[in-house]
Formats: sequence, structure tokens, C-alpha cells
Amino acid sequence: MTTLTVESARLLDDRLPPELTPDMREVALTLFAALLDGGAPAAGAAQLAAEQVQRLSDELGGSAVYIPRGLMVRLGARDREMVARFTGRNYRELARDYGLTEMRVRRIISSAYAERIAKVQGKLPL
Repeated sequence: MTTLTVESARLLDDRLPPELTPDMREVALTLFAALLDGGAPAAGAAQLAAEQVQRLSDELGGSAVYIPRGLMVRLGARDREMVARFTGRNYRELARDYGLTEMRVRRIISSAYAERIAKVQGKLPL
């Protein structure tokens, strides 16, 4: 993971509009660091990060965008994997394999099946 220096951050800052919000500056810095981590040269990474922040502003400006933490995304993938492995009788095995309690595994499986049923049935008329 790249640690940004004052010098490299200045390369980016020179390309950003002065009226950019602090949150959008943080997005730009995050994009810039990711590009540097990928091996992009600093000047090119700064230019691309500035362009992408402008594009985000053009496309999503004025709206509130929620960015979930990676942890929640990984938990979703873990849960999907657990449901795929579920045989109907292996709660204890799944709990052991995923480092969870059997009760937690039961809740995850139950929620997943309830969600599947709701998707298949849709909203039934009253």
C-alpha cells in the first residue's frame, strides 16, 4: 500500500479544482493512491484521479452516495458461500468451518432462505 508523500499529493492537488469539497478530495486521494499501488507513474495517476473525480461529480453530483465498508461485502460473500454449502443437516460443521456459533449459522441460513422465498413469490396481493 502506497504512502502518499507531500510531493506526490501536491501533484494531485495541482490538478483538482479549488472549490472541491473535502470529501471529494479524499476520494481523489484514495483513487490516486490506488493507481500508484497499481504501478502507475505519479503524474499520470494524478491526472487520471482528477479526471475520475470530475466524472463522479458530473454523474453523481448532488446525490448522497453510501459506500459500504469492505467488511460487509466480505460477510455477504461468506454468507452466500455458507448457504451454498448448506445440506440441511450441517449447521455444526459450518459453524466450525466459519468460526461462528451454530445459532448464528442457523440465522444466516434462515435469512437467506426467507430472502429467496420472498424473491420467488414476490409481493402477494392482500
